[in-house]
Amino acid sequence: MRMSEPAHATAGLGVVPGVERPSERVRAGAALAGLAAAALVVAHFGAGDRALVGVVLVAALALLAVTDIERRTLPNLIVLPAFAIVLALQLILFPERAHEWILAALGVGLILLIAAVAKPGGLGYGDVKLGLLLGAGLGEDVVLCLVIAGFAMWPVAVHLYIRHGRAAGRMSLPFEPFLAVGAVVALLA
Repeated sequence: MRMSEPAHATAGLGVVPGVERPSERVRAGAALAGLAAAALVVAHFGAGDRALVGVVLVAALALLAVTDIERRTLPNLIVLPAFAIVLALQLILFPERAHEWILAALGVGLILLIAAVAKPGGLGYGDVKLGLLLGAGLGEDVVLCLVIAGFAMWPVAVHLYIRHGRAAGRMSLPFEPFLAVGAVVALLA
């Protein structure tokens, strides 16, 4: 806790000692984006099983976006339970597609693991575990999610390159918010 921060500012759940809390602006933006995404999912699927899975997925992604933006980390405490809950919901509600949920989760996780090992410092292992969550939540639509996330990153990367030149190559971007955008688009496509 910083000395200028009131004691009550760090009280409550989810506080990690030695790690600053996300700014109010980032939290408010992620909450608004998460609510909008959840509303779009419910509007698209109606109040049913598919909407339930979609809302759980986008809620987890909104929370992870805040954490990745502020801390550049995706904590196991959020990613792994979200993965377990989404996969369990998929298997219970849509057992006929069990192979799709499991194979997509393992496939994306493996692809991101290979990318993380091939270029250390590029992707983190939190992104690998996030791949499990995305695969379980989106099934075969996770491919569309990854493509959209890649395209969504380009304008930001180009802006950084124009602004900072070659030094931009050493800068890090939080990948999760782009994956979250891709996931919402893939859910609604």
